[in-house]
Order: sequence, then structure tokens, then C-alpha cells
Amino acid sequence: MFLQPAVDTFVTLQAGLKPNSIKSDFYFDMEYCVEFSTFQTLRTQTSENKLECCADVTPTESTESILEDKSFSKELLVLDLYSGCGGMSTGLNLGAKISGVDVVTKWAIDQNLAACESLKLNHPQTQVRNDSAGDFLQLLKEWGKLCKRYVRNNGHTTDTLNPENSTKEATESSSSTEDDSEPEEYEVEKLVDICYGDPDKTGERGLKFKVHWKGYSSNEDTWEPAKELSNCQDAIREFVTSGFKKNILPLPGGVGVICGGPPCQGISGYNRFRDVDSPLTDERNQQIVVFMDIVEYLKPKFVLMENVVDILRLDKGSLGRYALSRLVDMRYQARLGIITAGCYGLSQFRSRVFMWGADPNMKLPPFPLPTHDVIVRYGFPLEFERNVVAYSEGQPRDVETALVLKDAISDLPHVSNNETRERMSYESLPETDFQRYIRSTKHEEQAYEDESHQEI
Repeated sequence: MFLQPAVDTFVTLQAGLKPNSIKSDFYFDMEYCVEFSTFQTLRTQTSENKLECCADVTPTESTESILEDKSFSKELLVLDLYSGCGGMSTGLNLGAKISGVDVVTKWAIDQNLAACESLKLNHPQTQVRNDSAGDFLQLLKEWGKLCKRYVRNNGHTTDTLNPENSTKEATESSSSTEDDSEPEEYEVEKLVDICYGDPDKTGERGLKFKVHWKGYSSNEDTWEPAKELSNCQDAIREFVTSGFKKNILPLPGGVGVICGGPPCQGISGYNRFRDVDSPLTDERNQQIVVFMDIVEYLKPKFVLMENVVDILRLDKGSLGRYALSRLVDMRYQARLGIITAGCYGLSQFRSRVFMWGADPNMKLPPFPLPTHDVIVRYGFPLEFERNVVAYSEGQPRDVETALVLKDAISDLPHVSNNETRERMSYESLPETDFQRYIRSTKHEEQAYEDESHQEI
């Protein structure tokens, strides 16, 4: 690679100076387009095609070109942050399957217990954690230390157990049986879970293990601080090595995609009390920082972050600029786009900001072009209008008619004011493609996607 010397070699020689730079060349085939906030294929820099170069932010490269990269794995493990019921990772999974990529939601985290239970019910293979993202990051760091201590390369355990600790455990257990007058001793049978925080609301935060006690049912399992289990090295080692093999928690370099939408209560224009002058100092907006900190620690191949459009409006878009700059600072290829749900077959305008990040060894995914016309409801931040994912002027387009509310709910049965039933049957067959899709089962849904892809 060649970097042009700061002082031209010819000028240096003319001045009678000895050149101190090594002759080399710097080649590159990608550039960053500030106007569209994206990396893109380099074009010849002429006045005639400069605008065309930036206009190529609208996706024209096929997904097959992304998969041509030999370093790209056909299976990507996903960590879904602020997952809710798992809508974002599920949509990512469905879209990836059309492209021939197997995306597996391996881990998910959310603070809402009901959402976690719903996600677990629909995705039993996913490791779902009801926790805050900040505590989850601390847990990941502690888990990394445990794996480094107890697990060798390729999943082999450390050489020997600690005989001193094993003897001490056995002594404590036997002494409790010999003298019934002493307080009852509890013996750890095994560890069944791990967390960071204060699950029992005791006021003491830190790394904790969930202990299953010998002779007791699982209903009696308790969370115990790791520092109080120093005499249970065998149990800790067994839990860590088993968890490592089962991949219960992600480790740096082991994640394919991190996706998520940090909470937007401190950003949304509907919040009349938001901090409009310094939004990044608002505690409610700190989750954007936590999201990027998790990305920095785990170093996934791809990052996909979603948020409300006000992230580009509030304080001249400082929060959006912060998120984009963090991705670039971590050496990710980055791309920002504003996508409107109505452009993809939904009966609402709803726009959101999406940021793609891709490892330098990967191909940066394009945003999908609209499939439907849309009824425009409101505008976009003027400074970021060129980031709206749309067809370029003069570009051929073949889109379907815009959907309205009737297309989504005209098949629903009538509901009176005195209705007591929690479940009702449809009274008619689906009347639109959207209704047919929304009624489909998981397997029918995949078949529908495959059929739609074939038609395209």
C-alpha cells in the first residue's frame, strides 16, 4: 500500500534535500460519502459523475456479492439488545434467509419480564436474559475472565482441580452431619445460572451465581455472591466449562450480528421535557453509549442499530452523529439510512433511522429499495434528507400500491362495547396479501417469503 509523502519528492530534490520517505503507493477502492453518511465503491472523480457516485447509496449491489467474501460465514449468531418480543432479530432472520444467510438469534436481553417470556416462548433456542444492558455488559466482562481462568483453548478444562478447596468442602459437609447441635450447613450441588447486579434487591450489586442446594428442590435455588463461593471451585469450574461449550453468553469475536434499538424516551419529540441542549448527558439517552460499549467489547462482524428519526433532529443530530462516529472510530464500515415502514408493505408511514456497521473484512450490506408506494405524512430533517432510502431520480421503479388501514384490518370481526371474549374467530377469508401474511404460521410465513422472493 502506498501513502503519498507529505512533501513532494521532486520539490525535495530541487531544494537539495535528501528525501527521507520510503517510496510506496496507497490503493483503495472504497470512499466515505459525507452527504449520504455511507461508505461506497469508489468512482472516477469527475464533475460529471460526482453526483452519481453519491447517489449510489441507494442499494444496487446484490446480496450475492456480500456472500462472495470467503471470510463470510453462512451462519451468523445474533445478540438482540433491548429485544422486546424479538421483532427486530426475527425480521433480520426472515430477510437473511431470502438472501441465503442463516441468522440465528442466540442471545437476547430486555428489562421487561413479559417481553422476555414471550420471546422465549416463540424462540426456545434463544438464551433470553431479563436484565439491563449495563449489567449485561459487566456480566460479559466477568464471564470472559471466568472462561480465561477455567477453560483452555478448544474448550478443554484446566489441568487439575484444587484439592485444598475440595477437601474443605468435604470437611464442612461431614462436620455438619456429625454434630447436629451446630447450625445446619448447606452443600452446593451445582450452579445453574449467572448474573451481574442485584436480582434479590438486597442492595448488594456484583457477580452472582444461582445455587442449587443438595437435598433441596429447584424452588429453593438462591442467588449467591461469587465472592462467597470461593470454596466451591469445582462447582464453578463445572458451570463455566459447561456454559462455554453451550455458548450461554457471547465472547469477544464470537458474535455475528448485534442488533437493537436503544430506548428513545429521552429523544422522542413527544417528550416535552427532553434535554434539547445536551441530550447525551441525559441519563435516559445513555443506552446509546451502552449499546456502542457492548459493540466495542464483543467486536461483532455486523452491527444494526435502530432509533427514532428525532435522533437526527435533536441538538442538530448530535446523538445520531455520536453513534455513527463510534462505529467509524471502532473501524467499522458505516452506513446511515432513514427507512419508512409504509414503503415495505405496512399501512403506516412510521419512519426510523437505521445504522449498519460492518467489519472491514465484510461487505457492508445495502439498504433494501422500497417495494410499495407510500402516503407521505411528514418530512425529514433537512440536513439528512439524502439519507432517506429511496429510488434515485430517473431510476426505474416497479412498486405496489400504498397500503391503508383498511388493507390491514378489514377482515377483523366486529367488536361491540360489551364484548367479553378474549379470543375471536375470523368471520371471513383474508382479503389482502397483508392479511394472508399476518395470519400465516411460522412455516407458512417462510414459504410465503420464499414464494415472494421467487416472484421478484
